[in-house]
Parts: sequence; C-alpha cells; structure tokens
Amino acid sequence: FGTGGLTVLVAELLVPHKISTLIDGLALASLAMAAFSIWALKTRRLFGWGMTVRVLTGIGIIFVGGLADPVLAGTFAMIVIFPMISPAYLYAARRAVPFMVIGTGSMVTTIAIGHDKPWSLAQAIVAGTVVFSLVTSVILSQSRLRMLIRLHYERSVTDPLTGIANTRRLNQELERR
Repeated sequence: FGTGGLTVLVAELLVPHKISTLIDGLALASLAMAAFSIWALKTRRLFGWGMTVRVLTGIGIIFVGGLADPVLAGTFAMIVIFPMISPAYLYAARRAVPFMVIGTGSMVTTIAIGHDKPWSLAQAIVAGTVVFSLVTSVILSQSRLRMLIRLHYERSVTDPLTGIANTRRLNQELERR
C-alpha cells in the first residue's frame, strides 16, 4: 500500500493535475496505512487486529478509488487481489473467507458501477468468479498444508508401533516446564 500511495504521489508531482484530488487523498491514506502497519509490527501492538485493519482499509481505499475514477476502475478492482491473498495465505479458512467475500464483492461492484459500458456486468461477474476461484484455491491449499504439517508433527513425536510419546516429545515437555 505504501508503494502504491508513493507511486501515485510521485506521478502527481511529475505530471501535475492529471490525477484527481480524491485519488491523491487515497494515496495519502495508503501511505498512512503503511506507516501504521510498520508501527504496529515494530511495537507488536494490534497484532491480532492489525491484519484485519490493514486488509479492510486497503479494500476500502481500492473500492473508493475505483468508484472515484471510472477510467481506472478496472485497475483498482484488480488490485484488490493482493489484500485478499495475504489473509488467505496466513490465516485459517474461518478468518480468510470473510476477507475473500468482502474483497470479491467490492471488486465486482467497482467493475460493474465503474464502467458505463453494457458489458460491465459480464466483466464484473467473470472477474469475480476468477478471483473467487483463485483465493479459494489458496485457502484450500493452505488448509491442506496445515493439516499435513500437524500430521507430520504428530508422527515425529510418537512411536509408530505403540502410539506412545517418544523422547522428542519428552524433551519438548521438559523444555516447556
């Protein structure tokens, strides 16, 4: 987000008055969000809510930007993929699915409303379906990977013949206490 906001502001400096004031404001909001994220990570504050705030704010910025500038609506709509993939990769499905639904909904709305062409709705539906499928596949693959990691961990700390904990688990329990 910080890179995107900085890019828009640099473009405004290089070619003045080509970018709307609202887009400039969204660029500043992106920079503020990037600074907030860095601060939150360094101070370890808002660790649980930090990702939620960043993703929802980012989706909001992208949604407003897409509605504000119809020429760039398709671009803004597709940028929403990035804040949706990170929770899909980092979180379990129950936390990632709401981001996916909100992000895909804002993307479809941005494309459908942002363009005044008759095929806008068809474009919105196709793009929404593709992004929804992409993010769903990331969520499912991460879920499967987490399950395999748990399975391999359990196999590594138990005896395969008896099912009793082995010395590795004993050492881990002793280190914890």
